[in-house]
Amino acid sequence: MSSLTSIFNSSSTIFAMDIWTHIRKKVSELELMIVERYDYEKKRCMKTHQNDFSTEYSK
Repeated sequence: MSSLTSIFNSSSTIFAMDIWTHIRKKVSELELMIVERYDYEKKRCMKTHQNDFSTEYSK
């Protein structure tokens, strides 16, 4: 599970630093941190719901 967490964290950082800074030219460190955390939590929740869906329909 830690490797999956690492992947989510890395992709969230890439999104915040590479994509978000192109969307918003003047961005503060606080905004980048918030965007990165939001992106990470969104991915984590999607993975959790995907696992719930898989478990529910594999019975």
